[in-house]
Amino acid sequence: MIQSMVIGVRRNLVDAGVHYDDIPNEACLAWITAATAKWLFTTSEGLAHSAQKLQLETFTGNQENDYRIHDPVTGGMQEIKPEDITYFRGAAVQGQPIPFSTLAFSEKVRESCDGCGIVSHCLKTVCDPYEGDKLKSLCNYCITFHDHPRVNDNGGFSICQSCAKTSCKNKPR
Repeated sequence: MIQSMVIGVRRNLVDAGVHYDDIPNEACLAWITAATAKWLFTTSEGLAHSAQKLQLETFTGNQENDYRIHDPVTGGMQEIKPEDITYFRGAAVQGQPIPFSTLAFSEKVRESCDGCGIVSHCLKTVCDPYEGDKLKSLCNYCITFHDHPRVNDNGGFSICQSCAKTSCKNKPR
């Protein structure tokens, strides 16, 4: 991972106009990169800087909760004060950080499939050639396994495989 960071840092320096010969050698650049990453992610100042650059919202633990860290090796629990916990919340759109508060989202409408009856968010309205081009709402599974190519061209296994709904009976296992 450090190697890919070193390559990226070197590329950024060259893109910023730094002459290639003025950039420290590979080993020195790796040490600087590793030290910077350690500072960014293991110090309170570095975490604050990272959160600002990533446009993350931060908030501390709730005083009404008890917090503990579980050590999987020893099985022990360590109590943590709520004020010692920092939560980070953020989002990136197409690789660019955005403030989480600017992201609007809502749950997709769920309807019943005319083919198998499953209630799902993945329904598409298709014309069924076997029923006089009657409009039907079908789930991806019913579209994919439909006998007519004009219908099954609109579906595919990749749609179900990439779906996060793991409790769906049509989810490939």
